[in-house]
Amino acid sequence: MASMIKEGGTDLAKGIHERLEQRRRELKELRTRHMRAYERSLQQAREEGKPTVWALSLMPVEIMRAMDLAVYYPELETAASTVTGKAGYFCETAEQIGGLSRDLCSLMRGVIGTMYKDERSQGRFLPHPDLVIGEGSQCDAFAKGWEVVGRYYGVPLFRVEGAFCLNGKINEHQLQWGASELERMVAFIEEHVKSKFRMGRLKEIMSLSAKAASIVQKILEYMKAIPEPRGMVDYLRDWNYLIVFLGTEEAVEYWSLVLEDVKERVENGIGCVENERFRLIYDQGPIYHMFDWYEYLQNKGAVVCFAPNWFGLGYMGMYFDGYMIDPEKPFESLALKHFYSHLNVSLPVQIGRYIRIIKEWHIDGVIIPAHTTCKIYSQSAFEKARTLREQCNIPSLVFDIDCFDERDTDKNKIMRDTDQFLEILESSKRRS
Repeated sequence: MASMIKEGGTDLAKGIHERLEQRRRELKELRTRHMRAYERSLQQAREEGKPTVWALSLMPVEIMRAMDLAVYYPELETAASTVTGKAGYFCETAEQIGGLSRDLCSLMRGVIGTMYKDERSQGRFLPHPDLVIGEGSQCDAFAKGWEVVGRYYGVPLFRVEGAFCLNGKINEHQLQWGASELERMVAFIEEHVKSKFRMGRLKEIMSLSAKAASIVQKILEYMKAIPEPRGMVDYLRDWNYLIVFLGTEEAVEYWSLVLEDVKERVENGIGCVENERFRLIYDQGPIYHMFDWYEYLQNKGAVVCFAPNWFGLGYMGMYFDGYMIDPEKPFESLALKHFYSHLNVSLPVQIGRYIRIIKEWHIDGVIIPAHTTCKIYSQSAFEKARTLREQCNIPSLVFDIDCFDERDTDKNKIMRDTDQFLEILESSKRRS
């Protein structure tokens, strides 16, 4: 009898792992199919004379989608070229042709480099913009960088402005300011390209955006489980579904499958690594030219359970304070999401969010890469590390790196620092 139970248990475990592997393949196929369709849509826009907008990933793409615009995110191309080892090439082009300092944001240098070269990594089509939509409240480099792009192509530039959320709360005046900026953006687009705004269409798109956001919030709840069902290696593959596919059926389809996966993993106690030892926060943009470093961490049993710069693009503030997207109030919802993001709040608010994450996700340590050309975000790295050590008694790993320009990375030093950090985590756990 015992033998039969054991055999049955083995068969059950085999069936679960086969389903997880099948779902992993399905997610990969979805990402490939969706991105190929997106790339084709950029080419078709040019062939059909459809207006193309260059926009920042932080922008409320739902509005542009409702106005039937083709939206290209050049900063995502910098990330893609980082994977292929060409980000340094594009950054160097911006330095040589445009005279940009190597100290300036590598993400923006990469954008400008692709513009000057009129090419993308892997030989993909580079759409030329009819409009440029920038942002002025969350990133200094992007505030000025889009001006360079607009002048180079000779196209109109609109820059969304808004309140900086010092205390983590948006009052009614700030919310209305943000909503009015988005309404002003709509008027600007209608003035400069043949594209009309339809409120009914926007509400339909916002319904899909709200549905996807609700699914992501459920995923986050499951990700508090021990062992962690989904780590940083997975996050890196999710990126487009927080940016490119906002307000689409594709996003709902993708996140629904992710939710199915994490739910089954949690219910059966299956983590994203075999032997989870350490649970981490990763606080910076992804380092795509060191993808193997994330895999190295996971092979050592160190799992990134939360990455504020991944989730913090828009949902984080709303998630922590219980706000939801309301499709019937699209401008207010998008303003709330945009100006309440992790990049638009003060350091004390950010640290307060980390402390909550540490408690709810059972965090053992924090990794804070100091992105050398992102001064506005990385200047607080050591202050974050000190405060979290004093208030939560957990260690931090801080190291200098350029997250996109691979020319400015000492990989050997980072690996040595990582090993020392893991040893500290081990010692800390033993003491606990």
